[in-house]
Amino acid sequence: MKMRLSNNVKLNLKIEEPKDDHIIAPMLLLPFLENSFKHGISSQKECEITIRLEVMGETLFFETRNQIFPVHSDSPEAKENGIGMVNTQRRLALLYPEKHRLKFGKDESNNEYWVNLTINLA
Repeated sequence: MKMRLSNNVKLNLKIEEPKDDHIIAPMLLLPFLENSFKHGISSQKECEITIRLEVMGETLFFETRNQIFPVHSDSPEAKENGIGMVNTQRRLALLYPEKHRLKFGKDESNNEYWVNLTINLA
């Protein structure tokens, strides 16, 4: 995805190499990443996306941050239901019951959307 971005997009990518081998469910983080790029990029304005992944001991920390740009009412994105986050929350509840914490929301003061996910991998 990084290769497809224009010069208007600043991508802050911080991925720490884990010291131990840990396994998480396949494609679990993908909906969060897709949403960052889908909603956080403008073709006309400068924008910034931050993605952070770190494993400390038995705990995975994942964060995304992106600016919010209004969706044009005629675009295909405006007609979507947004079930990706709901499905991801269900997957987390099934795969990591009582072992995860997911928080997400809008920071209106910075016009930014954020996601914080913590998973106990023990």
